[in-house]
Amino acid sequence: MAVAHFLNCFIGGSEKNVLAMQDTENNNNINGNGHSTLQKKIVSGGKKKRRMGEKNNNNNSTLGNGSTPIQKSSAWTKLTQETLWKAISDESDGHYNYRIVADCCDSFIEWSDGARRSAIIRRFCAMNGVQIVLKNYQFESKSQAPFSEDDIFNLVPVVKHLNPRSQMAYNFYLNALIKMQQGFPRIGYELMQQAHSMMLSIYGPLHSDLALCLRFMARMALCYE
Repeated sequence: MAVAHFLNCFIGGSEKNVLAMQDTENNNNINGNGHSTLQKKIVSGGKKKRRMGEKNNNNNSTLGNGSTPIQKSSAWTKLTQETLWKAISDESDGHYNYRIVADCCDSFIEWSDGARRSAIIRRFCAMNGVQIVLKNYQFESKSQAPFSEDDIFNLVPVVKHLNPRSQMAYNFYLNALIKMQQGFPRIGYELMQQAHSMMLSIYGPLHSDLALCLRFMARMALCYE
């Protein structure tokens, strides 16, 4: 629910479409007779829900280590389109010294000279690990929010990582270059073969350092055939 509300504030067309939970709940699987699927589940699964409620009450009384239970925060319900875009503008100004002159997605699209909502949401989801349901979203709708809770498919972690290098294999590569510069092409070629073999076993067949080794050996073979 919090993710859907954030996306509505971020990409919604007007303020009335993104206010808190009401629009999001109204957009959740309403069938023809006006009853939501959530209400049907509550009615049909009453016994199961009572058992789960008793279990949750026991678990919420205290945790296993004797500490108090973790309370869910509802601060996200206070987020509005205006406050979100003001925070984005302040962050951009503080980090890049470049202020985004926009208070909603509509004004941002106008300010950016035609940015597309689909491209904005695609980039946001890719950078933050949000997976949404593939369908045609009504971003321009004036009657309902574009995202509901059911549209959020999954949240995946986005992990920054380094590209580690095998120091021993890289030393073979550097020594091969040094031997070539010193006028020992055969020794340099043999060292490069060792570097290539070691990198292949460590990195696999696709790696930028392997491409450097192959390019070096190809030049050596062409010059000294």
